[in-house]
Amino acid sequence: MMSEIAAHVRRYVVIGMLLGLLLVSLPPGLANAYHRVTFYPITGDLLYDGYTFADSYFRWDTVAAKRTDYAGYEHDLVIETKLFTRCTSYTDLPRGYDDCPTAGWDEESDHEWVFTFGSFELDAIADYQYYMGAWRLGGGTSMQGNFRLYPQESQYIEFCPLGPYQAWCRKSYDSEAPFVSGTFYLANPPQFFQWNLSD
Repeated sequence: MMSEIAAHVRRYVVIGMLLGLLLVSLPPGLANAYHRVTFYPITGDLLYDGYTFADSYFRWDTVAAKRTDYAGYEHDLVIETKLFTRCTSYTDLPRGYDDCPTAGWDEESDHEWVFTFGSFELDAIADYQYYMGAWRLGGGTSMQGNFRLYPQESQYIEFCPLGPYQAWCRKSYDSEAPFVSGTFYLANPPQFFQWNLSD
């Protein structure tokens, strides 16, 4: 009986290896039909703990910058200021940085601030690898506030005296529609949101 099971397992392993070789040897046009080439992560999630913490896990299929000069990536969490007015962030993205200190300085709206973490080097991000980032949030006076999470390709502001590896020397190059949006409720059960743009 055990040898029969082993034979079946071996057969499926061989079939899997052959399918893998077939996919690797497909012409580039056909191989690319099964994944997306983007500057933003194709799938991921956002968890808000109901108090002052949020985190996000995400991955790309194939990473590609639209702009080549110091292209970076930013994971932007926009929150109404009635709920939160300060943050610190962390990420394990390569060349990652906390962009929370810039929140509130050059916002499009007085009632919404962008709390961000990012990577100075989009090219250093690996294909098909999960990364994470987290925000510790504070301030505000309301028990609820709207949010949206969206991706942004960033670029170096030329001639900025601090250099290309400072959050204050980055600006938006391109962005996409929000991955997820909704309302955060303070002092409530955790909220979980997901996106998958691989279709």
